[in-house]
Amino acid sequence: MTIRVFRNARLLTMDPALGDLEHGDLIVEGDRILDVGANLRAPEGAETVDATDRIILPGFVDTHRHMWQGLLRGIAPAHTFPQYMDNILGDFGPAMTPHDLYTGNLLSARAALASGITTIQDISNIQDAPAHTDALVTALKEAGIRAVFGYGKSFPDILAHGTVLPADTRRVRGRLLADPEALVTMA
Repeated sequence: MTIRVFRNARLLTMDPALGDLEHGDLIVEGDRILDVGANLRAPEGAETVDATDRIILPGFVDTHRHMWQGLLRGIAPAHTFPQYMDNILGDFGPAMTPHDLYTGNLLSARAALASGITTIQDISNIQDAPAHTDALVTALKEAGIRAVFGYGKSFPDILAHGTVLPADTRRVRGRLLADPEALVTMA
């Protein structure tokens, strides 16, 4: 796994014990921070990145995002909530294929990362079949974002069968999102 040392950055740690550092170093291995401080000793073989005149801060967290709706963003800006429920969740959502859902999740995840959001809670209220769920989870994993996947039924399915989650939820937790330390986990 690659180890990177970011040197001489303005570090905004958000940690009262560390404080902010005007000329700090950050050592990262893969997706884990190993050390934060000034004039840190780099591990053997570490890649050094000159971060002079750069700011490093923790990523932002978005606790409620319907990632699958990435393909639908901007099509109903004047909708009331009931119109959103009927039109987006009742009409458009059920018509989306697994590939559409994959693309929406991937676009949403990449847009979040480009905006400095590194962690999201995906309120994924669109599962109508295992293929949908597989596509949604695959997109989150491929995007490289830290995500908590909130498995949820589609609006029409809730109206028809109630809110109890299907047995597929156990498959997703047991097979697709079994590792609680992975970048993508299950709510």
